[in-house]
Amino acid sequence: MQKQCPLCNSLQSIRFICPVCGERLLDGGKIEDYLDAYGPYFESVTDTNDHNGHCTHLLYCKHCGYDERRDIETIEL
Repeated sequence: MQKQCPLCNSLQSIRFICPVCGERLLDGGKIEDYLDAYGPYFESVTDTNDHNGHCTHLLYCKHCGYDERRDIETIEL
């Protein structure tokens, strides 16, 4: 079995709170999509975001503009 990110595969939703204003943080997607100009357009056969069992996502607050990177633990599918 391969390990996959539960957020990238819509198996789980995030429940993190903004430390600045207390609103719920939204998932902006995996960091690799922001770093590689063509990254979002390529389909991944394996989870290329799996760095030691984690996929790094950008979380942001639409209310105050706060953002952070958070490692999401991958799971076996």
